Amino acid sequence: MTIFTAEGLLEAGFHEPILLKPIERTDVLVHRGAKDIEGIYVVLHQPTAMARFLPPDHPRHIEFTSDECLAERWLSAASVLYIGKAPFRKADPDGKKDGLWQRIKELRGFVYRARTNHRGGEDLRRVPTRDTFLVTWKETDRPAEEERDLIKEFKDLHGGARPFANRNDGGAGPKAS
Repeated sequence: MTIFTAEGLLEAGFHEPILLKPIERTDVLVHRGAKDIEGIYVVLHQPTAMARFLPPDHPRHIEFTSDECLAERWLSAASVLYIGKAPFRKADPDGKKDGLWQRIKELRGFVYRARTNHRGGEDLRRVPTRDTFLVTWKETDRPAEEERDLIKEFKDLHGGARPFANRNDGGAGPKAS
């Protein structure tokens, strides 16, 4: 069995996948109170042959990926659409740091409401079946390395192609995902 299915990710220590759109802080940080954690997360969907993409509709002035480029990156047999890292980033005045929940929240915010900037979310927002996306995650103190390793393993299984919404090979540190 490949790791790049819901079952494979569960066996690899990821949480049970849940719908991305209604996810809440308590889903990710169960038994942790207000403390965020570092980790990696994966967006999944039911593999489909993609006929078309939704038009760009983000209100900011950003350069969108063309439909042709999206179609070239689309892997119709792949369940995994995106692999992201969530290292601790900035601390608030109370010393609490952003991590996994914050990063998933930013992705969700862009995919469904175009509220925050998330590079992977820009392409996921254009997928017509976005309301069915699932997300799963795993706590780790090595998010950049694990993201990079998982993307490399994905590429090895898919002829060098990255997951659809991954624009780089990961592991670059807190700012790249």
